Amino acid sequence: MIIKANYTLAEGISKEARDLLNQLLEKDPKTRITIPGILAHPWMRDAKDSVDLFTNAEKNYMIG
Repeated sequence: MIIKANYTLAEGISKEARDLLNQLLEKDPKTRITIPGILAHPWMRDAKDSVDLFTNAEKNYMIG
């Protein structure tokens, strides 16, 4: 269903989280959100202060 971009997000998901999930599940890899785009997304900016999603080594690798 995800490959066909045929999915439904739960009603309780915030607007920002919904936007990020839609970009993550984008069918076309050329237009799918990039890692820098993910890290800059408003939902991630709010979450990164309270949740450490990646180790420093992983962050350095992603940033390049």
